[in-house]
Amino acid sequence: MQKFQDDCYRTAYAVPDFCTLPKFRFDDPDSRTDYILSRLLSAHSYVTGVQLTDEMYISQSSLTADLARVRREILPFHLRLISKSHYGLMIDGVESDKRRLIVSRNIRITDGCSDLMDYPGLNTRQLSQILTEALMKWQFKISDIVFQNLLLHLSAAILRMKNGYYLEDSRNLPNIYRHAQDISSEIIHKICDAYQVDYSSEEVKSLALNLQCKQEYSQSDSISQEINDFVFHTLQAIRDKYGIDFTGDLNLRINLAMHTKPLIARMQSNVLLKNSMTFNIKQKYSFAFDLASEYSYHLSRKFGIKLTDDEISYLALHFIVGLQKTEHNRNGKHVLLISEQRKSNTILIQQQLLQWFSDTVFSLDLANMQDLHDINISGYDVILTTDENTVAQVPNAILINFFLNENDHIKIDMALCGIINSNDILRHFFPDLFYAGPVSSKEDLIKLLCGQAEKRFPTDGKLYQSVKLHEEIANTYFGNAMAMPHPDQPMSVQSFICVGIPDKPLKWDNEENIRLVFLVCLEKNNPAALQIWQYLSFLISDEDRIMEIASHPTYDYFIQVITDFYKKILGR
Repeated sequence: MQKFQDDCYRTAYAVPDFCTLPKFRFDDPDSRTDYILSRLLSAHSYVTGVQLTDEMYISQSSLTADLARVRREILPFHLRLISKSHYGLMIDGVESDKRRLIVSRNIRITDGCSDLMDYPGLNTRQLSQILTEALMKWQFKISDIVFQNLLLHLSAAILRMKNGYYLEDSRNLPNIYRHAQDISSEIIHKICDAYQVDYSSEEVKSLALNLQCKQEYSQSDSISQEINDFVFHTLQAIRDKYGIDFTGDLNLRINLAMHTKPLIARMQSNVLLKNSMTFNIKQKYSFAFDLASEYSYHLSRKFGIKLTDDEISYLALHFIVGLQKTEHNRNGKHVLLISEQRKSNTILIQQQLLQWFSDTVFSLDLANMQDLHDINISGYDVILTTDENTVAQVPNAILINFFLNENDHIKIDMALCGIINSNDILRHFFPDLFYAGPVSSKEDLIKLLCGQAEKRFPTDGKLYQSVKLHEEIANTYFGNAMAMPHPDQPMSVQSFICVGIPDKPLKWDNEENIRLVFLVCLEKNNPAALQIWQYLSFLISDEDRIMEIASHPTYDYFIQVITDFYKKILGR
């Protein structure tokens, strides 16, 4: 026996080195799923269940549950898990599908690497240089995001070829791929020489397919009438549902059209982009992600494609920019900074504020307490001060440090969103809209919370049906073991949030560890109500607070945590 992680032990087997590395957490089912996928995809023969249970120090029943997760994970990639008596386990399927799985999940497939790009034998700079030189030579234009995804594609190809796994023979590509195929041939030749693997024409075809599908269209490329009409009509549908009109934003329409054209080609060819910032986007820009999900829903209906959260988060980036230019956001905020320092000494604060909030702040005025007699402070959206005494004398003045830090950034950001004190968020919660206890499924919890809401804010059952519809459109898991279901459009006479805390981790679509659920309902016909997403973004990105709430499932404790959280940021 060998010692293994915190006084645990495992039987010694001849397995890859990464089995003993702490980068896999065997107390976490998701991490064990990644380990099993890594193990099976790297093995040249069957792997027994006994090997897996000993390597991960888990029971047979835990392994059975883990293998069920593995089967669900590989099913969308047309792969299957084979279990053969007296032999063991193996993932069966074609190599191209295995690589799609590896790239999609960024699976560690050899030698303890934390992800594809971490493999010590893979010179990322050299690989990037090979790709750059070829694309520059052939004048093949792509974006930085696509470039990174191509690096992932090539990394997986190199590691699989070095491990003896090559793509199976496939049919020749149409002539439309000729240009991409010539570029791919040059890239693959250089890669095979650099990494000492055998040249394969199938690798050329695979890379050519990725290049063609991921290419950005040049400015001279026209947008088809079909795509143009689709974008416009979808933005009309978003306007009718959310009350925000993007139809006059020509830049947004062009950007969405240029994004949509290659997106459709990629999705139809099962070429998926990975986005490491997906949960950050969902948490900080929840409403933009919601708009992108609505756009994705119309894409699915029109073109028969279903987008992943990673793809939707790329669309959300366009809506983030679009939201900053809509009418209710276009009127920049007027900010007053009160300081007893000489005005020349506040230059650092001024510059930092304008750098942080250049898209939000329209004017920034400076004053000291003596100046206030001649100033109409009611004309300012946000009042900041570096002096504690000012807070007591000026209503709604927000205390910040003279040398601004990250907490000041959050505090000012919230103030610009309209959050001056903790009551601005607390007023959306109610004792009778709080539930903590046993639930059997995601559907049961949603139905229970909607039922509670109906008693206080009746909708004749429309709320539940609207939430169910939105669940079909978008994944409402926001990371950090938290989900936020909501109706597919604002429909309440008042904004409110229902809270659900299951007595044990709840399965939510593909996630199995949900500990906290907010059912968010926005007031209809009130664009200002959309700010509630910005209010919540600060909380849902704080995993420690979410775990604290889930560990003490009472309404009073919940309110105390929320109060302390926002008071710590806002100072009130």
